[in-house]
Amino acid sequence: IYPTSTQTFTVTSTLDDGSSGTLRWAINQANTYSCSQDVIEFNIAGGGVKTITLGSALPDITDDDGLTINGYSQPLTSVNTNTTGALNSTLLIEITGPTVATALTVESSNNVIKGLVFKDFTFTAIRLNTGSNQVLGCYIGMDYLGTTASGINTSYGVYINNVSGNTIGDGTDAGRNLISGLKSAAGSGIYLTGASISGNIIKGNIIGLQKDGVTIPASNQGTGINITEGTTT
Repeated sequence: IYPTSTQTFTVTSTLDDGSSGTLRWAINQANTYSCSQDVIEFNIAGGGVKTITLGSALPDITDDDGLTINGYSQPLTSVNTNTTGALNSTLLIEITGPTVATALTVESSNNVIKGLVFKDFTFTAIRLNTGSNQVLGCYIGMDYLGTTASGINTSYGVYINNVSGNTIGDGTDAGRNLISGLKSAAGSGIYLTGASISGNIIKGNIIGLQKDGVTIPASNQGTGINITEGTTT
């Protein structure tokens, strides 16, 4: 019998071995407790950025009731408060994987990924295989300062695979993403493919620039947004 109330799982370690307190463990726990809306928070001791280096892709998100992964819960982080122009957010949870193709694949709906840094993945940071998910306030393809392009990112920042109703930046100040620093001329910051991609929202983000909204990162290539089929908002 699983609880029906919201379950919160706290990440307290930067390790990637699946042990208690790791991000890998937390996602597995949330997938197990699929009878409730779950939350993953961060409380990793010590100051400064906390880097989680993946040896393989994180577990797919399959929680049918939805999961929120909240990078803003890490102490000393802060959301962006600028409506336009530069981002002033402070993100301190950085997820990297120089030998990993895709960091995180979403296979269920009603999930929120926010306040995280994703960099150095050989294919894409986030792959959305289902609709009605949100990516908010993240830095993708850049370092935690939002100024330096990652060294590995080759293809895509967010890959939306033939699904509808996803939100990449919701138009609020806190929801603005930074998506930049791709290394492949054939890549895209946000890639939407498939005949069923209608109704996706992309709003308020900085794409292809540093967090100041002006400077082009070194080695930045590819397109900002690529829609291959269907329609989007």
